[in-house]
Order: sequence, then structure tokens, then C-alpha cells
Amino acid sequence: MKTFKLKTSLKCNNCVAKVREQLDSAAEIESWSVDLKSPERIMTVESNDDEAVSRVKKILSEAGFTAEVCPA
Repeated sequence: MKTFKLKTSLKCNNCVAKVREQLDSAAEIESWSVDLKSPERIMTVESNDDEAVSRVKKILSEAGFTAEVCPA
């Protein structure tokens, strides 16, 4: 299992609710969470698929949000 961290523009629980269903149903994503207390709103994604990051970015983009991979 790989862990990916992304800086997002999700600001609150309502923002998270807008993407929850799509993220939960994405086959590439095993689990995910967002730290809304972090100034950078870090999303942690666990997956065995390297395409998970692309999928998360697409889901957030389609909902009007941004996501970029955090530097290692």
C-alpha cells in the first residue's frame, strides 16, 4: 500500500461532502482523509494504484477544487 499526500483547496466539511461520494467509489482509492485543521488542507490517500493521485485530482477539479502532490 502506498500513501500519497496532496495539498487541497477543500476548506470545510461541506467541501469534503461535495467529493466524498466520488472518492469513496473510486476503485483506485483504498482510503482517504483530509486534515481540515492543517493550513494546507492535506489529503492523505492510500492506494496500490499509482493512478490514484490522477483520479483524486480529477475528482476535485470537477467539483471546483484543486489538489497538488506535496513534496516528499
